[in-house]
Amino acid sequence: MNDHEDLILAGCGEADRHEPELFDTHIRAVIRYADPVAWTIAAAIARATETNRGLLDAWRHDVAVVVVSDHGPTATMAQVHTNADAGFSSPLRYAAASPGSLAGVACIASGFRGPTLNFAMRPCDGIPVGLLVGRAWLHRGMARALVLASFAVSKDRGCCARSLLLVPNAALPGHATLDARAMEWITQGAQ
Repeated sequence: MNDHEDLILAGCGEADRHEPELFDTHIRAVIRYADPVAWTIAAAIARATETNRGLLDAWRHDVAVVVVSDHGPTATMAQVHTNADAGFSSPLRYAAASPGSLAGVACIASGFRGPTLNFAMRPCDGIPVGLLVGRAWLHRGMARALVLASFAVSKDRGCCARSLLLVPNAALPGHATLDARAMEWITQGAQ
């Protein structure tokens, strides 16, 4: 028996770096100060959603995004700190230095406007909670699709962003449901 039979696994994606070619030039210019971690997560989400892009474009105001990572936008935070020590730090960079940018950049890049949440914790601890919250959004009609993403870093494998696109069973009948293998895949990341 599958504990997740109410959810269809509509896509999955992985990225280990920012892939600018996945995004429109205008989008890259709008969020040009985003952290490399945020861009890597956005790339994994772009891969997870590419096969259902038409459906998601129609639902874009109802696509929820949950990102889980204990690794924040450290490169941008360091740049803001260095610039502040030098006497000036651009306010344009502040938003990109927020841990919330890990979910926010992906939403802007993909055009999603549904509920959004960012957990600052290890994926193995936060993904089950994120799924619980996302499932509640789906069943209450607050969202029509859920993007669940994780980002992890390890000394051996480097960085890894992974993403799942989930929809209620009724939205795409006949497709494979979310299973334990997919949950294990997204929680392990680079670890």
